Amino acid sequence: MTTEHSNTPDLLDNLLGIDPGSPLHTVRHARDKVAAATQGSQALFFDPALADNLPLSERLG
Repeated sequence: MTTEHSNTPDLLDNLLGIDPGSPLHTVRHARDKVAAATQGSQALFFDPALADNLPLSERLG
């Protein structure tokens, strides 16, 4: 069975300096749904487009 991993860096990849294709990236993205959930949470809480409807202080409160 072959598993393809996303080569798109997410927030944690960027913060930690994890390069796509590196061994750490491969391990971190071995279950893409985990990396996708982390990125989805970041988008949910910090997306500036949501500021008009729900301020950041309320999203994090």
